[in-house]
Amino acid sequence: MAADPQIVSGITEKVLTHEVGAGAPCLKCGDKCPGLDLHFWRKICRNCKCKQEDHDVLSSISTRGINNIGKLLMQDREIAQQKPPKSNESSPPPKAPKAAAPPPAPKPVKQTIVNDTNSNVNGTAKSGDLNVTIDIGGKKHSLDFGGHAEQNDMPPPPNFDDQGSFPAPPPPIDNDKLPEVPPLPQEFNEKVEIKEEKPAVIEEYQQTELKPEESLKSQESRLTPTMPPSSSDDEEKEYEWTPPVADQKLVTEYIEALPKDKQPVVGTAGAKYRKKQLMRQLPPHDQEPGECHDLTDQETQEMNLFVKQYRKKALGGGKVEENSKVKSCAECIQPLKVGDVIVWAERAGSEKYWHPGCFVCAECKELLVDLIYFYHEDKIYCGRHYCELHKPRCAACDELIFAPEYTQAEDCYWHLKHFCCWHCDQPLGGKNYVPHDNQPVCIPCYEKSFAHSCSTCKEIIAPNTEWVTFEEFHWHAQPECFKCTECSKSLVGKPCIPKGEMVFCCSQCKRAKIPPGQ
Repeated sequence: MAADPQIVSGITEKVLTHEVGAGAPCLKCGDKCPGLDLHFWRKICRNCKCKQEDHDVLSSISTRGINNIGKLLMQDREIAQQKPPKSNESSPPPKAPKAAAPPPAPKPVKQTIVNDTNSNVNGTAKSGDLNVTIDIGGKKHSLDFGGHAEQNDMPPPPNFDDQGSFPAPPPPIDNDKLPEVPPLPQEFNEKVEIKEEKPAVIEEYQQTELKPEESLKSQESRLTPTMPPSSSDDEEKEYEWTPPVADQKLVTEYIEALPKDKQPVVGTAGAKYRKKQLMRQLPPHDQEPGECHDLTDQETQEMNLFVKQYRKKALGGGKVEENSKVKSCAECIQPLKVGDVIVWAERAGSEKYWHPGCFVCAECKELLVDLIYFYHEDKIYCGRHYCELHKPRCAACDELIFAPEYTQAEDCYWHLKHFCCWHCDQPLGGKNYVPHDNQPVCIPCYEKSFAHSCSTCKEIIAPNTEWVTFEEFHWHAQPECFKCTECSKSLVGKPCIPKGEMVFCCSQCKRAKIPPGQ
């Protein structure tokens, strides 16, 4: 059986699914069920006989199926990305690599520096002072760096000697011989006056003259701007799930287009509905052999092949978009207006679209949970009912049957080993049973739990015998039990006058037994 890994004291152990969901309250029975006690191979509670999805189980259990579906959809995308080109298509010859274009030349800086006649390119000057003229904004400024051009104050770059040793460090520089930096021109000392602009006064508040005869309340209403009333509907809602659409407005319109009780808002009935449908429509034992009970190697191979086939041919996810032209809904045939939010299924083609509330399974008519659909013969189905179109499903364990032999009875199917009593799990092969709620029940369990007692003899009415029923009273269809209470005349096959647990053959016997007025 499927199990969840759990780390205990640093050791990874497996915990049975029955232990993970144990004690979950039943959403149908309420306090009558003490909590989920999952049967070991049936998908029902042993306490109340309700299904697992009828209990408020953990999200880790309810999302197993959708997680498996997500993996299958991701496999489709990976296969599409890795699909090699067709063999009949000739691949073009490889192109010769293009020569790399040379990098663009740097643009010249729009700034002119003119050395006077006493300076040269190497930075060493002839006799005279070192003067540099800078052109800034169309004005020439002369900078005088003093008359130390003949003396080379900077030491030459170091040279290695013949032995490769580093030369001695240069002598320290005399700070007294450094040239003085002349002051900046007058244009650089000009101050810039920054004017502070006052904000404009809103016209609504200008020239507001308060009249003495006006009340204080009316004056405040004139001076105070009107704010829109706040509403709780404006608060952002938290959803259990939303369609993968980037436009948040489109997401909101899609959710609001669903029935109110099916909108996946956290903490509401819609969230519980989604959780139930996840387990109902996408049971994990329909996608993963490891979730099934005791499959043989041959059955596992057949199941893997079946999953591979429906992943390739039927599985898909609905897309939400804004309608661009007038169409008709594929489910209700009502028009889809321009600008409405719609759902479309890629496998159904480009001519079929649905209202968000009409994107339902063709069999159970439930909303396709999280827009997961299975396409077959021009119809869309949920995962459960698509699989049942191709494989029988065991009425006991709820798993698909891949075995070559199985039991069919009461319009249902069972694994051979699962055709057992619904209550005591005793095998019923070759034995008598009584169908109850489409499930087989052995004779002892039926007499103990469901059989009625005869109002005359107080004995159990066996399921293989005939009996007579009136309201909540029952009798053996035998002369010694179904007879007149007053004269003991047999009433089997005859008209009678019932009065509670008593029956009479005529009105005289009734008046004799029950006085008038009672």
